[in-house]
Amino acid sequence: SDATIEDLLQQVVALMPPAWKHPDTTCATIEWNGFKFSSSESGCPEKAWRQSSDIIVDGKVAGAARVCCLAQQPGTGDTPFLEEEQDLLDAIAKHLGSMIEHRQSQGRIEQLARFPSEDPYPVLRVSAEGTILYRNGPAEELLEHWETTEGQMLPDRWRLRVGEAIRSNE
Repeated sequence: SDATIEDLLQQVVALMPPAWKHPDTTCATIEWNGFKFSSSESGCPEKAWRQSSDIIVDGKVAGAARVCCLAQQPGTGDTPFLEEEQDLLDAIAKHLGSMIEHRQSQGRIEQLARFPSEDPYPVLRVSAEGTILYRNGPAEELLEHWETTEGQMLPDRWRLRVGEAIRSNE
């Protein structure tokens, strides 16, 4: 999906109140990375009944998912929330943490994958047999000098050196 983490968090927070026993008097918020997403424009008032679960990313608290009940419901005793609602909130927070970790890891992988193409110096990826598998832009001039191109073999002198280097690491 091309949706940002922020887009996904806004979508999740909008889906939370209908999953609670009293959706008409329930508000949800998700806080993460300095952002606050809410299922209502006014958010959760300070004096509302609250449930909360930490969002853990890379082993650290990175935010929280909260549900607020805006009005005490008749016959609910000390809390308007069901035990199962706290379990659901804990599961949502856990899944959000996993999703955020996954998205951030994807971003790091994409950044590392761009590294060879952004390097100002020639970068080649060569098979053990000496076939040129990849070249970045600055390597084009080098390949022209060698009178070869991507998909073809390295010059003999370099193919032998690459073979020696690979064998020395085995």
